[in-house]
Amino acid sequence: NLRIRSFKDLDKVEGIIKKKFKFKDAKKFGANALFALESSILKSLAQSEAAELWEVVNPDLKKNKAKLPIPVGNAIGGGLHSHAKNHPIIQEFLLVPNESSFSDNVRAMQITYDALGMILSSKKKNDEGAWETSLLDEQILCLLENFSKKTRLGIDQASSSFYKDSKYNYGKIRYSRNQQILYINSLIGKHNIFYVEDPLMEEDFQGFSQILKHNNSSLIVGDDLTVSHIDRLKKAIKTKAINAIIIKPNQNGSLLEIKNLFIISVFVIFSISFVLAGQFSLSVRPLDSAGNLTPQTTYSFTFNFTNSSSCSDASVIFSNSSIVEVTTVAGDVNIS
Repeated sequence: NLRIRSFKDLDKVEGIIKKKFKFKDAKKFGANALFALESSILKSLAQSEAAELWEVVNPDLKKNKAKLPIPVGNAIGGGLHSHAKNHPIIQEFLLVPNESSFSDNVRAMQITYDALGMILSSKKKNDEGAWETSLLDEQILCLLENFSKKTRLGIDQASSSFYKDSKYNYGKIRYSRNQQILYINSLIGKHNIFYVEDPLMEEDFQGFSQILKHNNSSLIVGDDLTVSHIDRLKKAIKTKAINAIIIKPNQNGSLLEIKNLFIISVFVIFSISFVLAGQFSLSVRPLDSAGNLTPQTTYSFTFNFTNSSSCSDASVIFSNSSIVEVTTVAGDVNIS
């Protein structure tokens, strides 16, 4: 019999999977299958304890300090998610509100979304609920600038989807790698784009780094680049490729590894859309220059910062060992 008393006990589940199927890594079981299994176990545990699911995942987070994150809304669609004959190349045109509460953020997005539907005279939505249009990419960006008082502007470029034969294909226009970097930089500067997801193909870590260096006040976001895997996140950190990340549990499967992804992202990347405050005790095993784990070290520190802010205390901690294996994190942690 297997008894599950806490989130950490998922390690027992993964151990059984590895033993039964002779896997070195439980993720070989299949990301969607493993995620579904571990999620159902946690939901059953929460039900048995008359608790919310998030309380089982993070019992240290007190109810009165739990906050909802800033939502990001997909307003106008293009790329692979839209099926109109003539559609934008950019896959998603996003709204990133900046109101004082979650409900106000949702309201701001809804007002903008409805207004865009009227302006576009669009009766069709794509498979993600975004308005379909035949407008060109830059025409849409110019349109969205009219709503900049209510929401910040974001895009999911999904560049791998139109990268072929070492070129980025914008219809009749085909950009080289360097031309694509210049183009993305110009879009960010011209339209004041706050959120930029996957601006280059998924293996170009150094190219991402060039874009981030030129636009460090924007969020340069890894999704296809990192695919919710720790090894790719470590590479992104080492190359300074991104300052924000999308984490999708079903891309990985292991909720234990997903938790480590969140912890590493918060304490090393810093500028993902979180608000953190409190006293922290962080135990890590930094990697040396050869990639070997060093003895565990525990750091205690206090900080309070909001999204897109830097944290000098944590920067000092990780200045000589930015790639880490996080073993435990404890304290009064407020993550939203």
